[in-house]
Amino acid sequence: MFQRFGDKQDWDEFARQAAVDVTYGRADRSVERIKDFLSRHTGTIAGRTILDCGCNVGNWCNDYAAMGLLPAGVDQSEVAISLARKKYPNIFFHQCRLEELGNVGMYDMVSCVAVLQHNYLSSRRKIIKNMAAVTKLEGFLFLIELFN
Repeated sequence: MFQRFGDKQDWDEFARQAAVDVTYGRADRSVERIKDFLSRHTGTIAGRTILDCGCNVGNWCNDYAAMGLLPAGVDQSEVAISLARKKYPNIFFHQCRLEELGNVGMYDMVSCVAVLQHNYLSSRRKIIKNMAAVTKLEGFLFLIELFN
């Protein structure tokens, strides 16, 4: 059973479910719609780097790669990262908490889709600061929360 916030939530079980069902925990979206959004706001996206924060098993990273981006992912769940590495061996994945995001490189774009809402308010400021720190100067940080 999932709890609401932070490390109390069973992210490993979420990853196991997401590994077998790519729609699990994901909003209805199309790759073309997201590509159009990114292109409209950032210009040419082909060949640019993007870090997906809270990547789970890497499905968004795979979508970003299909758009011509060079993705990497980061997640706190060892199970999620292990599954992501097996599922998408050509994408680099980091395992760490976003509150402790450190030496993961610098990126043209950083995305965080439906992740902040699962963290305590007291952690969100640090998480956003850390994501901004790995976003290149003149880069883009996308914080997207999904609500029904």
